[in-house]
Amino acid sequence: KGSQGPAGKPQWADQPVSAVPPAWAVPSVAMAAVGRQRKPQPAAKTNMVSGAVQLAQLGLLEPGMEQAQEVDEQLRTALSVAAGGAHAVGRQSSGLVLIASLLGKTPNLAGLARTCEVLGVVEMVVADMKVSREKVFTAISVTAEKWLHMREVREAALAAHIVRLKQAGWTIVGLEQTADSSPLSVFKFPPRTVLLLGREREGIPQPLLELLDSAVEIPQAGIIRSLNVHVAGSIAISEFMRQHRGTAQIC
Repeated sequence: KGSQGPAGKPQWADQPVSAVPPAWAVPSVAMAAVGRQRKPQPAAKTNMVSGAVQLAQLGLLEPGMEQAQEVDEQLRTALSVAAGGAHAVGRQSSGLVLIASLLGKTPNLAGLARTCEVLGVVEMVVADMKVSREKVFTAISVTAEKWLHMREVREAALAAHIVRLKQAGWTIVGLEQTADSSPLSVFKFPPRTVLLLGREREGIPQPLLELLDSAVEIPQAGIIRSLNVHVAGSIAISEFMRQHRGTAQIC
């Protein structure tokens, strides 16, 4: 367990966002289909193998469970802080964590940060916290980064991060069009979800697809067959909130 400060709050609870240590445990992870949605290819079929097999393949079976329990405690603390902190006025903290470490464009990250803060997402994970201090980011986020809980997890560490979340009981859902993805309109998000977004244009890499518990896609009727990652992520976040709060509004 992490060290406690006054009134039982973790020492990092009141620190600047950039000083907060990375979080490992997250509810269910919903991967958002971002960038160009591709027609399903046999080779791209999501291979949802058992958690034990995944852990063994990544060499995290031992002592992974101890790490996962610690991570889960950290996320539960974050949920508690969010419920009694920035989102206490007229809102409750949701059980959704957004992973955006694969995104490379600042405007997309800033727009997602704004959506996350407005809708009450518990945590947003990015590859580099420095992006939240860029002028392009702050111009779009309109101070969302000051109230939204953010963590830094580099792309190289993302697979291990996701495995620890799975160990801690979070569901990993990818928003990506695959051979066995479910339409967002019928998919039921678990109460504790981690939403994983893919790279602009390329989407989610195959190694991370294999770690998903579920994959969801946004049905389309147009010719372009592509949604901006910020738009796709926001649609998925709103649907999660609709299911678990009854209402979800983007303002």
